[in-house]
Amino acid sequence: MNRRFYVLLMGLGLALLLGAAWVYAGRQTSAAPSSTASGAAGVESDAAQPAPGVNPPSGASGYLAQDKGEGNVSVSAVLLTAGSLAQDASLAGLAGQVGTGEVGIAVTFLTHSVNLSGFDLVALSTLRTPKGDVAPLRWVSEADDDHHRSGMLVFPGKDVDLSASGDLTLIMKDIAGIPERAMIWRLPQS
Repeated sequence: MNRRFYVLLMGLGLALLLGAAWVYAGRQTSAAPSSTASGAAGVESDAAQPAPGVNPPSGASGYLAQDKGEGNVSVSAVLLTAGSLAQDASLAGLAGQVGTGEVGIAVTFLTHSVNLSGFDLVALSTLRTPKGDVAPLRWVSEADDDHHRSGMLVFPGKDVDLSASGDLTLIMKDIAGIPERAMIWRLPQS
């Protein structure tokens, strides 16, 4: 009787371990960036995957935009709007740092081979709107690890009309040897 109990207990422990591994693998797969409905390109196969505890913004297909993952760096960006916050509550911390009359874009960089710490993201970024290019006001850092950097670019709201029609494009220049990276959203966004 005692031996059966231990065998049953070991079997139960193994089943729990396998179940936890299955759930973890499913979460890692579902958290992987996907291409947007607005036509932004998906991440190429040579792009780095996130380190444990560092995930790209999950966003929603209409709010999440990605570059092509070139130069061993993948960039994901989420336009912070009421709609994106309703679909992904984890963005609320960054969104809380967007001032009245400002627009925020959460940005996550992933790589295993490029040092991301030396990039001045304010100087290298531009937001192309239907009315013209807009320079960011500041970068709000969330994580500044050499290989997994995340935070938010903040733009002046007076120059960014999310109710306009057309494309909103975040352009980042000269990151990891790539002359220009583009993350695109189709306007209007709510």
